[in-house]
Formats: sequence, C-alpha cells, structure tokens
Amino acid sequence: MTLEGIESVGLKRNAISLRQLSVQGLAVIGPSITAAILITGIAGVALSATPLVFLVATFAILINANTAIQYSKKVASSGGFFTYVSHGIGPRTGVMTGLYQLFYQINNVAFLALWNGYFIGAVYSFFTGKPVSVYVMLLIGIITLLFALSIQYFGIRKAVGFNYITGLIESAFLVIISLIIIAVSPSSNTAYVFTPGSAGISGVGLGMILALLSFGGYTTVVSLGEEAETPKKNVGKAIIFTVLMAGFVFVITSYALTIGWGYKNMAAFAALPLPGFTVVNAKIGLVATVILSVIVLSANLNAINGQTVNVSRLVYRMARDKIFPKFLGEAHKRYQTPYTSLFAITGISAIVMLITFFTITPLIDAVFLLATMATVGTIMVHSITNISLIPYYARIKEFKPIFSALLPIVGTVLVLYALYASIWPPVYPYYLAPIALAVWTPLSVLFIMLRINKRMDIDSIGKFTV
Repeated sequence: MTLEGIESVGLKRNAISLRQLSVQGLAVIGPSITAAILITGIAGVALSATPLVFLVATFAILINANTAIQYSKKVASSGGFFTYVSHGIGPRTGVMTGLYQLFYQINNVAFLALWNGYFIGAVYSFFTGKPVSVYVMLLIGIITLLFALSIQYFGIRKAVGFNYITGLIESAFLVIISLIIIAVSPSSNTAYVFTPGSAGISGVGLGMILALLSFGGYTTVVSLGEEAETPKKNVGKAIIFTVLMAGFVFVITSYALTIGWGYKNMAAFAALPLPGFTVVNAKIGLVATVILSVIVLSANLNAINGQTVNVSRLVYRMARDKIFPKFLGEAHKRYQTPYTSLFAITGISAIVMLITFFTITPLIDAVFLLATMATVGTIMVHSITNISLIPYYARIKEFKPIFSALLPIVGTVLVLYALYASIWPPVYPYYLAPIALAVWTPLSVLFIMLRINKRMDIDSIGKFTV
C-alpha cells in the first residue's frame, strides 16, 4: 500500500544520493572505534584468530542483512523495521517491533554519548598520564548529545554530509595506517592468523559473536527511505556496500594490529586499555596516534549522529501513524526535519544516560551496560523482522526459498546466539539488560492494547511507503 501524497509537510525527498547513503552506514558503524579500542574483547577470546573472526563475521552479517535488502526492494519509509514488520505480519506486531527498536536506540544513543565522554577522558590520560574526573566525562557526553541534535535540526543533508566526509576520511586513514604497519613488519606477516590457532573453534565462535556486534549500525540507512533518491533500488545497494566495506576495513586493521603486536601474545594485547593506540604509537609514531585519536572522536560523533537520525525518524513515523502523540510527527516547515522527535529523543536519552551514570559504577560498567541494553534490543528487532519476511514474500507471491526463508531463518539463529552469548553467563551489571527488556515487553504489550483500538484505521498503521 502506497500512501504517498496524502501527508502534509514531511521529510525532504530525494535529498540523499546512493553514494551518501552507502557511506552513512559505514560511518555509523565507525570501524575505528572497534579497531582502536573495542577489539580487546574479541582478541581476548579469539587471540591470534582475530582477523579470521572479522572475515567470518562479514559473511554472517551479509546473511542477516538479506532481510533488510529484500524488504527495501518493496518498502521505503522512515519507519524502518516498524514499517517492514507491519507489512510482513501486521500492524500490532509492527508496533511491537518499533517499541523494541525504540528501546534499542534510546539506549544506544545514551551509550554512544557516555562512551564519547569516557573515550576523550581515556585519550587524555593516555597522552598525559593524568586522570580525568568522571563528571567531566559526563559533561562531554551531554555536549555530544547536543552536538547530534544541532547538526540534524537544520536538515538531513547537513547530518549526512558530515558523516559522508568524516566517514570516508576515517576508513581511508585506517586502511593507510594498516598498510604501513604491515609494511614495517615484514617478518611478522603470516597466514596463521586466518586459522583458529590456539583459540580453537570455540574461541573463534565466541569472538565472531562479539564481532557481529561491531557491525551495529549497518541498517541505519533503512530509516532514510523517505529521503533517499530511488530508495527501493538504493537502500539495498547501500546496505551491501556498507557491510562489504566495513568488513574489509575490519579485516585489514585487525590483521595489521595482530601482526604488529605479535600474534603469539594476543592475551596481553587484549589487556591494554587502548590497544590500537599502543600499536600505532609503537609502529608509526606519535603524530599518527594523535590523528587516530581525532579519527576515533569523529567516528564517535558519526555513530551518535546516525543513530539519532534513525530513532528520530522512527518516532516521527510512528507519530504520523497515530501510535505516538501527534506533535512528535511534526516536520520543520523550512528544514524538513523531524525536529520535535529529535528534541524528545535527545531529552529521553540524556535522562537514561544520567540514571545509568549515577546508579552504576565504575563508569566503564555503566557505559557497557547501556551497550548491552542496546544489543538485546536490536537482536529482538532483527529476529522479528527476519521471520516477518517469510509471510510477506509468500503473500505478494514472490517467494524464493533461499532469500525469503532460508537466509532469514539462518540470520535469526545467528542473532539469537549473539543474544545468548551477550548475557550468559550472567555478570553484574550486564544481566540487568535482559531484565530491563523483560520489563519493557509486557509494558509494550499493554501500550499496544490501550493505544490501538477500533476507532483507528488499523490496516493503515505502518503501511506508509514512498
């Protein structure tokens, strides 16, 4: 069902090219964040096989991305997975998916903001040896939220334009410094890092689950369906480019860092607070390390910018479908941005960040609790969306066993295993994430029961597409 033309002032159409759309997803993933810092978790379990893990994870993500690619051929909306599932299973399940997506993205925006504060403090300590107050880190997190709000308020072109330029610079820099590290370490180059090695299959498997989470953000382009040029052709292409390019950057940087440090001693590598910085500083020098810190800062801003774009458009679309209050579905008359939902999401994310900051210590635990909350939420979203593709393609009589059923089922198994690996065995405070989701679920069901009634045009909910 196409409802184009029925609505009043909306989002700006044909504002984003395929090139911009592709780099948007890559910038939101922020490969430098993982390569410079978050690689420690993967290296801790995969050891020398860390590059192999990223290689395998790239193919696994392509399998899971199939659902968004297939849906994007038929549906283009700012509602993202809410709209997809509404088409596939029905409005109520679509709204439930949207509420899970809201849970995921609010926590993700709060995580990225607080993480940026923690990162800047850690980098300052790396270069000066002096500690930074956690309250200064919190203040930086709040400023980060305000940055994302301000850059998006004045138009999607500015938001995507920022990510486009900085995303290209980030990826290019990572590839260049990786090639330099490889070149200056000729005796260390080896194919052994593409075998399970001492970590074994179990270590590779657990590392791959963590690597899958590093690709988080590859589907943010889905929410730009109303603003992209020829979205039913370009969104799917952008997703494929994003995954392949991110995978390439992840593999080459993880290889360079592994052989640059020494693949036989990866346990010590995993214990470093800023492993990427340590290797770059040792192999290339201080100037490159300073540039890397700026690049990672830019990647942090890209990530929160992209996630705020995503969630604000979800709220905007759900408000236009009368699920959320009407004022959240307003678009700025001049800039054609969902400014009311932007303000709302920024405020709610700030509250979530503050509550977590003041209740969970140390700060790094607060940061990664928010990340775990986002992880369990996004896995629920992907699981429901994967399954919804099966009845959708069967109903429109374009069912293809591999793309419409097999890959969605395999993708669901992968993300559910990622959910299991991220919460079991339970460790404080991270086990609070599935508990929070368990509380969110019945509240969402109750919300749907109270909000969706016979007075509404139920069949039109979640069905808008351009």
